[in-house]
Amino acid sequence: MVKKFLELNKNETDHALELYEKSVVLNCLDASTYDDEYVHIVRDSGLTATAVGIDGFESTAAKYKLIERNPDIVTGPVTSVEEIRRAKKEGKLAAFLNAQNSTMLIHGAGPSLDLLPLYYKLGLRILMPTYNTRNVFANGCDERGNCGLSHYGVELVGAMNKLNILCDCSHMGIQDTLDVCEYSDFPVCTHSNARSVCDNVRNRTDEEIKAVTEKEGVLGIVTYPSFVKWTKTGEGKKPTIEDVLDHIDYMAKLVGVKYVGLGFDFIEGSAGPDDRARKLRPPRPDDVLLTRPQVWGKRAPSGYWEYAEHMDNITKTINVAKGMVARGYSDSDIMGVLGENWLRLFAKAWGK
Repeated sequence: MVKKFLELNKNETDHALELYEKSVVLNCLDASTYDDEYVHIVRDSGLTATAVGIDGFESTAAKYKLIERNPDIVTGPVTSVEEIRRAKKEGKLAAFLNAQNSTMLIHGAGPSLDLLPLYYKLGLRILMPTYNTRNVFANGCDERGNCGLSHYGVELVGAMNKLNILCDCSHMGIQDTLDVCEYSDFPVCTHSNARSVCDNVRNRTDEEIKAVTEKEGVLGIVTYPSFVKWTKTGEGKKPTIEDVLDHIDYMAKLVGVKYVGLGFDFIEGSAGPDDRARKLRPPRPDDVLLTRPQVWGKRAPSGYWEYAEHMDNITKTINVAKGMVARGYSDSDIMGVLGENWLRLFAKAWGK
């Protein structure tokens, strides 16, 4: 019988803490509001490196200013594994840039791929062709069709290959993902769970998981509730860390634990500094999370979309190590999921 997270004894808990403290802990997708307060929270949570999202030159400039204001806390934008490991030694948070959509490369009816090298020079190292819905590059996971990459999409992936930019399939449709795996040198899913465990279009099918990992790509486990397990969230029932661990177990058995990482997709702090203790931001009238409950799920009675229990904010990252200890994973496997699996891929793409 599988031991539960809450059943750890003191020796097991101490071992998990020791592993966590010496590991490079890397979250490959975070949609939280990064400001002067939040970088302290993330660093103090024990994270070594985190993705920081951009969607154009203005947001890129804002991230640079944030890093410049907090030189003792955060370093970056980092573009190599060496910089991430140095941040671990110095007790800093390494920030690397990602983008969850390629709309910043679209002007008028078509793409402007000449902008991509500029974003690369600014530090962009992970890029997603589209976010859920159709654009000129790809179809997206929440469209009625399953058309895959467009001609422009194939050109975009080719341009990314020349720069060794990782191609993120997390919000892509099935054929999109399979096409990316055919054309991209570095396909990944920074924040996607297994659809066989939780049937949601945002999760990856076995075919997609195998295709990504056949190219040595990694998939980051996400803790957003409706991607973990369908529960009656509107009645206050949410998934637990055990359900999150089930996704790690499933992928480990399907393709090997060396292809599993972290990509929590937290969205903390979007309502301002007082929102830090909340699980997710409250909805706005035009909030995309309200439009597609069959994808995003229903809000909890609190008015928020609450993440999995014991994995509901960045300070709970340590619980991944505790949960994997409870389930009998080896030290190397745990350290791999916490960060080393992403670093292995980053070294191959970006350099050591």
